[in-house]
Amino acid sequence: MLLYHGTSATSLDHILREGLRPRVQTKRATNFPKAPSHADMTYLTDVYAPYFAANASHDDDWAVLEVEVDEADLLPDEDYLEQAFRRNSTVRGDMLQRTALYREMLHEYRRYALTSLQRLGTVAVEGGVPAARITRAVTFNWRANMAITLRACDPQISLLNHAICAQLYRGLTRWFFEPTEAQAFSTALDLLPTDAQQALHAAVADRSALKVVRP
Repeated sequence: MLLYHGTSATSLDHILREGLRPRVQTKRATNFPKAPSHADMTYLTDVYAPYFAANASHDDDWAVLEVEVDEADLLPDEDYLEQAFRRNSTVRGDMLQRTALYREMLHEYRRYALTSLQRLGTVAVEGGVPAARITRAVTFNWRANMAITLRACDPQISLLNHAICAQLYRGLTRWFFEPTEAQAFSTALDLLPTDAQQALHAAVADRSALKVVRP
């Protein structure tokens, strides 16, 4: 199975040598301090890698990696568990408290790994991903193509957002690795004003901000 990971371009050389590693090994701070990820896990996605790259990069260029993983190694994202079971769970507390509790019980919910991917677009893998299983990697100068940048920064990681917009964000992720038509970025492209359509076509056609690091 091919999945994706977004990070900062400053980390890419090390990742290509050592592989993707969880925070417990890298000793790096979380990008989401209010709801930190599981320190022993590496998180992957099939839709939101550019968004996570933006969160990890701050002022640096982004890096988006394609990796090959085995389905049997996947665990659900705790955010999926908290959202999916919010109404009928014995896990109590506010959202952050419930998320923290699910974070410590990921192995107990392993059977929901593929459902987590299908409904939220994110999963976890314990440990990391070896460098040999990184199949492709690119960097992106986000300042050079703001139309792409703004679309990448747009999503809210939720079940509802995924249900409505997953195909658009898959198209955006695909754009980082291969030429993609503007229709992949908007379900209502024909309804946009002509100048907005032309601007989107131009942004999608402009791949100069990308640098292929591992083809």
